Amino acid sequence: MKVLIGNLLISFVLVELFSMLYLTVCQKDLLEIEVDPTYLSASLEDQFDFRPDPGGPHLIDTLYPWTTWHPKNSDFRQVGPCFDVLMHYNELGSRGRLPDPEDNATVVFLGDSFIEGFGLEEDSIAAGRFSQCLGLPVLNLGCSSLGTTQMSLLYEHFSKQFRHHAVMTFLFLENDFEDNDRLRFETDRFKPFRNLEECEYGAIAYTGDPLSSKWSWAAFEHQRNTHFKRVKRLGIKSVLSQSPERKMECFLNLFYSRRLFGFILSSFKGNQNLPQEIDHSDDDWKILLMDIEAISKTALGRGARPFFTNLPSKIAVEYLRAAPENLAAYQQFESELQQAVAERGGQYFSFLSFLIDRKTDPNQLFFDCDNHYSNYGNELLTEFAVQIEQEFGCGFRHPSRRPF
Repeated sequence: MKVLIGNLLISFVLVELFSMLYLTVCQKDLLEIEVDPTYLSASLEDQFDFRPDPGGPHLIDTLYPWTTWHPKNSDFRQVGPCFDVLMHYNELGSRGRLPDPEDNATVVFLGDSFIEGFGLEEDSIAAGRFSQCLGLPVLNLGCSSLGTTQMSLLYEHFSKQFRHHAVMTFLFLENDFEDNDRLRFETDRFKPFRNLEECEYGAIAYTGDPLSSKWSWAAFEHQRNTHFKRVKRLGIKSVLSQSPERKMECFLNLFYSRRLFGFILSSFKGNQNLPQEIDHSDDDWKILLMDIEAISKTALGRGARPFFTNLPSKIAVEYLRAAPENLAAYQQFESELQQAVAERGGQYFSFLSFLIDRKTDPNQLFFDCDNHYSNYGNELLTEFAVQIEQEFGCGFRHPSRRPF
């Protein structure tokens, strides 16, 4: 028996070593969990016409607790294999022209890098096109690497400064679920997450160190962070408070061989990855619902209508094309999401259904060289948003503009 156990242990160690070498040398992408936000990936050589922040000595106002907002009054060049654009951030830190704070015709666009306008000029992104089409002012609160928890905080903060009659939240659940989970989103960034421990269920907790984090643009002052609850990433208490399936997931993720086995298994299945809309956990769903409720509550409190949609990813498109029954499964998820949004005072609209009704090939949404929406993808997204505003908004429209 001892010999058998010894042989098994030696075999496991050899498999683990082989898996580690193979993944770190041949399949580095499988080990990458996070991609730098667009405004952090720009090098000093790619920075243009930098102007100091007039509101303080730092690039980012240290009152922003999530430390993921853009540096104000600055320009960065974003370069990829199929795009090369200059991204300007105004005096608020957003892209595009700022609306009059007292203009109730304003529409807020809330989302991640897809709404920020990854790889596109300002007049080509959905927020800019929407404003040009209807003549309505738009506040673009799109920012790379945000999950729905950070979106809810971002909207709560800036909604106080601008009157608006509607907020359109563009979910991208392919990575929002992961961005919301402090156990999967492995980062040194000082970042807020929802706490799922029973004693403080749903409360905001922060990971990372605001003073030493490589993601912090500014050296945070101690007195501004005294009320923040800190959690230790992957700490024992944090792991033990999770569901049994999450505890097992945390344990298995410690081993390289588990990741290699998953890679081999997916290869035999024809490389069909399940989209996160289908393959999410109960905790993922609970966090999403809390964030939807927070956004809706903030909007309704400001007299604005909360609209929601989910943007299909490339993985979702591949999943839908793989088998006819997959569409029914995806639509069932959207039906459940629509009901959950309605129960929290918002309205959900399916961008996927819009594309199907329009008989558009979803593959045309994306850049050839990147998984973000292309110029054409943003054109379709604008048409979809315009349709929502015209049918369910408050009737605001500049008389000189025509809809699509």
